[in-house]
Amino acid sequence: MLYQIVEACNRYNKIPMDEWERIIPLISFRELKKGDYFVRVGDLPREVAFILNGGVRHYYIDSNGAERTTDFCVPGEFTGPVDIFEGKRRPAEQWIQAFADTGLAVFDNSELEEFVSVRPAFQNLFRAVVLEYFSVKSRRETELLSSDIARRYENFLRHYPDLSRQLPQYQIASFLGITAETLSRIRSRRKKTVAS
Repeated sequence: MLYQIVEACNRYNKIPMDEWERIIPLISFRELKKGDYFVRVGDLPREVAFILNGGVRHYYIDSNGAERTTDFCVPGEFTGPVDIFEGKRRPAEQWIQAFADTGLAVFDNSELEEFVSVRPAFQNLFRAVVLEYFSVKSRRETELLSSDIARRYENFLRHYPDLSRQLPQYQIASFLGITAETLSRIRSRRKKTVAS
């Protein structure tokens, strides 16, 4: 399990294995069944997690009662409320729910912050992780505001090639900012284009 975390994090910053071994006491493991929650709205979250297998989605309920998916996190990525990375403790505003049976390596955020605070290599690593997260969020916002629906779906398929078969259509549609019916039409057109 540690090697999975190290391999994923090495793309940001290579840290010697003996340093990584010092983080082991901070890790606990959690299994979520499909549909289980890592975070619920209103919780005061104090944990972040590295996804070992499966995956989670972040979502909220809008004023009309519709679910709006804001993110999917898959193996090799971290998940947790964004506020926790900013050192803030306030009630969660989004649910984080497993969309498949999911294995997590879980870190108490205050313990992790204390650990990282005296290790510059880990400071650089987590800074890079957070910067990438915000960069992805920024690109997604731009895409939602400026790309046509078909392009958004193609980008989704490129970034999450396996999720289109795992997720209910309404979750993908809410992530793309469209209705499930519109997504169904886009998929039909795409199949016809690929077949011809």
